[in-house]
Amino acid sequence: MAGYGTGTRRLGGIPSGYPTDPHEAASLNIRFVDDLVVDVSDYKSLKLIKLVGGLDGFEFNAGKIEWVEDDLYRRADVISGAFNTTVQTFPIAGKAHLYPKGTVIEIVDDEDNGATYARELLLVTAQASADALTVVRGFGPTSDPGTNYVSGTKFRVAGFAHAENQTWTDILTSLKAVKYNYPTIIAYSVSSTFRNEGINRYGQGGVGQDFDEQVAKALKRAVVSLEMGLLLGRRNVGTGTADPSMFGGLLEYVDSSYDANVVETDKAGNPLTLKDINDVLQQVAEIVGEENAPTTILCDYWGHRKINSFFEPSVRLAREENEVGLIVQRMDTVIGQVQFLSDNNMPPGVMLFLQPDQVSMGHMAGLGRLHTGENPARTGDFFQRYVYGDYTAKIKNPVTMAKVMNYSQSS
Repeated sequence: MAGYGTGTRRLGGIPSGYPTDPHEAASLNIRFVDDLVVDVSDYKSLKLIKLVGGLDGFEFNAGKIEWVEDDLYRRADVISGAFNTTVQTFPIAGKAHLYPKGTVIEIVDDEDNGATYARELLLVTAQASADALTVVRGFGPTSDPGTNYVSGTKFRVAGFAHAENQTWTDILTSLKAVKYNYPTIIAYSVSSTFRNEGINRYGQGGVGQDFDEQVAKALKRAVVSLEMGLLLGRRNVGTGTADPSMFGGLLEYVDSSYDANVVETDKAGNPLTLKDINDVLQQVAEIVGEENAPTTILCDYWGHRKINSFFEPSVRLAREENEVGLIVQRMDTVIGQVQFLSDNNMPPGVMLFLQPDQVSMGHMAGLGRLHTGENPARTGDFFQRYVYGDYTAKIKNPVTMAKVMNYSQSS
């Protein structure tokens, strides 16, 4: 962070070359450094912040950050209760608004039990309540006339049917929900005495470099703290000095306890398989569509080693090669390409399937953007600068993401 001299910190009205101390000025100086610090930081230390586009995704001006989420169009889902042969009330807890009158639904028999593909079609004739649809069973001449289905049976939208000259029906196709997070303040100060700045230390660039180096380290610590918060943070409103506010991170939002529609797979200590990964991607794509499905998989080191092992048998080496090893960074799947990121800060046995377009970092307007400045209240023979930022995260539509957890760490 060299360069806190007159060339970059000159106040308006002070002529060029005026002999002020390189760390001092007549009043508070501000230098916004968020973009600079992110740009020059190593990718390995800021994987998530770089993945979601940096720290400057939006501005906020309140102690509680709210956003509105609209329902994503659902192409497929599961029924929320038993649905027997003659019943015409289709159970779909809290989601009836997504399937208006005229929607044609197909029940999906995808069990690996040798059963014949039934292909029963249902015609929605009314939204009976928030939790149920009124349907015609066995719609269409080639549709199965009706079968018993258990709770959790899959269905998908098969089209729409509207009769000529039929009365149009006003429909509710989405419910808007207000979601929220709280902010986190990053605040450090760095001090150096006049004598300390006059010492010529081995390994430094020369006299007067220690203060700049300490400021640079404080800035790096600030952005790494935000990186950790984006992954591990727990949403906390805060009550004061002993209980400050904090923003929640990915592990809190991409969880069925936050959104019951988040796809979760609990391996219960069993080994992770390639089928697990493809199954999760397919489940999310069936709900929100391929265009909204995850594109990044974040895992612990063991998880990435396990992924590498899926493909190691296919690697062939020429006799003259003396370098070995395989790191899988991307994989083509039936729903599109996904990339793999490993992070030693991930809880063991946890894998997150992320949709980066739904995640962003932002700062409080004005001085909430990461910056350094002089401390005007200092009294004594020392320089002092502070590092300050006020940030939060928006993690929208967790249903576009997923989690695999509790997979074996040894096999």
